[in-house]
Amino acid sequence: MNIFIIGVTGGIATGKTTFARMLSERLGTEYFSADECSGALLAGDSEVAEEIKARVCSDAYRADGTPDRARLRAVVFSDPVARRELEAILHPRVRAAFWECVRLAAASSSDGKRDIRDKKDESVAKSFMSFVSLVSLEAGASSLSKAAHTPCDSVCRTHSKFFVSEIPLLFEAGLESDFHSVVCVACSEEVRLTRLTARPGISSDDAKKMIASQLPLNDKIEKSRCVVWNDGTLDALAAQAEVLANQFSSLLHV
Repeated sequence: MNIFIIGVTGGIATGKTTFARMLSERLGTEYFSADECSGALLAGDSEVAEEIKARVCSDAYRADGTPDRARLRAVVFSDPVARRELEAILHPRVRAAFWECVRLAAASSSDGKRDIRDKKDESVAKSFMSFVSLVSLEAGASSLSKAAHTPCDSVCRTHSKFFVSEIPLLFEAGLESDFHSVVCVACSEEVRLTRLTARPGISSDDAKKMIASQLPLNDKIEKSRCVVWNDGTLDALAAQAEVLANQFSSLLHV
């Protein structure tokens, strides 16, 4: 398969989504976001909504049909059984969307000069299943699509030999071997807490629990091929995306 797969990870509230978008723009390809795909499913798939109400939390949705992410966060961070049920509902759907995006990326790559690595359908699908669990609850992800039976349409449009995937729990799930390069987006814990508590419905205690639920950021930094520091401005983050895009392009002689 003639495609170079880049995983963008990091701690919650470090700026993974923003950086992944910046990097994908500079590489000439869109990206897949587990966070956004899960958010689209939560907000726009009626079957998902019914399963969540029946198996996870009966009051997980408001009267107008929109998901109550604050309520879902409270449940899944306090009840491991509920967390596993939520994973069982979301995993197969997000896995299917992810694999479809990988397939489209490979099909749209017209340069056949170099076969980077053969990714088997089953391997990619299985690996993606592991990290999808709570990403949409972390950030209160916005819905990108009301047609959630085809979430891939709104969260993945691929056009080149690169494929960028934002994966919050990449190392927690042991997925590093499934990517040609892993980029960790990091920042200080103080900045992370400030960003989290600025989001609706997240208290200081909630933010600390969410950070503590993930692998320590220093461990992610040590395991990553590249590290991006995001305590500063968007311009500073964009400059780092530019540097990495140039390095990746040079690697593949683009």
